[in-house]
Amino acid sequence: MKTMSRGVVVTFMLFSVLSVSAQVVGNLDYFEGDVQISRGDRVFDAWDFGFGESLSQGEVVETGANGNAEFSFVDRVGASVIIRSNTAYTVSLRDGDAGGETEARVDLLFGRVRVVTDGLRENRSLNVRSGAVVAGVRGTEFDVMTSPDGAVLVGTRSGVVATRTERGEQLVRPGTVVEVLSSGVMSSVSIPVERMDDYFDIWLDLRTQAFSANPVLFIQPYLERFDRLYGSFVSSANRLLPFRERLEEAAFRPDLQASDAVNLRTQTATAVVGARGSLAQFEETYFTLAQLVGLMSDSDKAALSASHRRLLDRFQRERNNALRAVADTRYILGLYDMMDFDILPGGTRRQGL
Repeated sequence: MKTMSRGVVVTFMLFSVLSVSAQVVGNLDYFEGDVQISRGDRVFDAWDFGFGESLSQGEVVETGANGNAEFSFVDRVGASVIIRSNTAYTVSLRDGDAGGETEARVDLLFGRVRVVTDGLRENRSLNVRSGAVVAGVRGTEFDVMTSPDGAVLVGTRSGVVATRTERGEQLVRPGTVVEVLSSGVMSSVSIPVERMDDYFDIWLDLRTQAFSANPVLFIQPYLERFDRLYGSFVSSANRLLPFRERLEEAAFRPDLQASDAVNLRTQTATAVVGARGSLAQFEETYFTLAQLVGLMSDSDKAALSASHRRLLDRFQRERNNALRAVADTRYILGLYDMMDFDILPGGTRRQGL
């Protein structure tokens, strides 16, 4: 395992695959073991950069079995995230209008994170999303974990966290853990804060055992879904790609005219809508499959049918390409979201896509 002493900070640099003007969301302050950053159309080893590397909108960070990391949002948010092993996540930041609220967001694709805040700055919000589950910060320290079967666990160490699904909302107070099943059903249990790590480990172990009892049954539908979605997702990503440079230029232009913004929105609308829908479906499939494949033994893989082994081979072969396409699509959609489409000629306002 690669190790470095804490406190080392490497000067921030960005490779040419990403515009230097991209919105910085925060910094990867510390990491060890296997940690990858998907940036633009490439996947980098975090060790290529070193501690203190800036992360921008839409970039995906993934830790391996022996990896973990610590990320801090920019100062105007006032929060940090501890990333456990076998975790994939991405971060985003969206500033509101003058005087409006700034939303910081962690998308937990799989694995476990712990969020620590020092009391969010005024007019700031921070949400952790995993699938249809949203954990909104009203407190200062909490954990969110996913399991192979799509369940999510939220535990609060201090403060209060509002956990929401389409079925409703539940406040998670210190010493409380809420389990959200893939169906959206929520249930809670009281656990002493000092035992919370043990509870999280046991919960994941039990759910992993359920997967291990019949991994073939679990993984087959995801292999089939990946095979079905991959081509259409890449197509939607490619349709969005030609707008990247124009969106980069427009997103960081303080003097962008309303007419130019409207024209660009009109030209990109079809590609943006298609990419949003395709990304949401594909991303959930890809990262769930990545998690399940990591849990499979060689004998489990051998037990797959010949057709599903071919699908697994395809997934392994296309994995980096798929991850690059996810990161690139997230980045371009982030540029689109940074633009102010609300102000139109004459001072009227309209809702963006």
